[in-house]
Amino acid sequence: MLSVFIKELRQFSHSQTTIVMLFVSVMLSIVAAVTGNSDKFNKILPWLLAAGAQLVSGIYQLTVIAIAGSRWKNENGDGSIDIVRTTPISPLSVTCAKMAATLLVSYPAFALTTITTLSIFPKQISLTHLLVTAFMQTTSICAVSLGCATFQERKKGSFDWGMLAAIIAAFPVVSMVFQGFSKTVSTDDFIAANAGLAAVSAFGTALCVCGTSPKSSDRAFVLKLVVLFIAIALPITYKYTSMKHISTGKLLGTSLFFAAVFILAGALFERTRQSRRVLSNKVSKLLFLFNTGAANSFFLYLILSAVAIILSSDRQTSAGTLAKILFFTGICQISRDKKENKFPFIACVVTVVFIPAAALARYFIAEPNKWIVDLILPNTETPIWVTAVFALAGTALYAPFIKTFIKQYLPGKAKND
Repeated sequence: MLSVFIKELRQFSHSQTTIVMLFVSVMLSIVAAVTGNSDKFNKILPWLLAAGAQLVSGIYQLTVIAIAGSRWKNENGDGSIDIVRTTPISPLSVTCAKMAATLLVSYPAFALTTITTLSIFPKQISLTHLLVTAFMQTTSICAVSLGCATFQERKKGSFDWGMLAAIIAAFPVVSMVFQGFSKTVSTDDFIAANAGLAAVSAFGTALCVCGTSPKSSDRAFVLKLVVLFIAIALPITYKYTSMKHISTGKLLGTSLFFAAVFILAGALFERTRQSRRVLSNKVSKLLFLFNTGAANSFFLYLILSAVAIILSSDRQTSAGTLAKILFFTGICQISRDKKENKFPFIACVVTVVFIPAAALARYFIAEPNKWIVDLILPNTETPIWVTAVFALAGTALYAPFIKTFIKQYLPGKAKND
């Protein structure tokens, strides 16, 4: 872990762009602090300098994270990361080392500009709260960006859509942090905001571990556990902080609903990355629901969906939506090229395009006939018989995976076979 950490730091030192940006942000912060504490300068000058320092440090932060992600993609492409997959080196150790190096380089500049800004303007927000939130914001962006990078290989002239998505997602988070300068943030809001950022960071870290693990390993095990933990812990945290007026059951039901959807959608991606043989270790054998595989995800989906429906305020709509998701993902699962192990691109595109097209067409259909479109659209009130049809059809589509699961995982079954 230490060697990977040092290697990452040395590679960051070779980037002249980041060094210049770091120097500019530090100098702007120093000048802003000097002019802000002096009566010889116009009060607008330190404000402009502090704003410029914050802008440069924010761009510097995102640049460092983008460089770290691109470097990981390069390593996937040239085989440098293969040492993790062929030696006892833990993927978690490599992930932590890379993230620690990225945070060490990207965070201090932002922290310095934040301290400078609060030294000039009235302290309406706790410096500790703001620094902690800024650190969690940086960690969450870093974790998700690196997590996306672990599943990609750098190609000449390729556009990094993962980094673009992470940067776009960062804007509302950055706005939330900067909004703290203009108002006092309560302790409950501080805990709620950082709990959400911590959940994103944990998810991104688990994603890195999954992407770094060998294809023959039970690589999705940690990711599924983390998703379930977040789905349970986050609603409880919000219940006692910023969402006290909402019942715990409703929060938990909504959270488990999205966790179930993620688990089943993630199962599609699992099959594109996973080796034919998954070598399950003894620990994950006991928690077979979290093992890598479509059948394992199917059973976990059923359990999470059942709990989500029970806790939901609109059980009929929730059940219909979950049944339809089961059916559509099942279509995508069986359409994969078994020889070349290709992603079911055509089926997924048709499914993704078909549902929005049906939703759009609904606005042009006469009111008496809209119920026909509602039968296939998620998040609509679905009759019980339609939900049952989609659920049974979806289960039938997953039947081949269930059969394989029974042969490989049930105690004593493999011995008898």
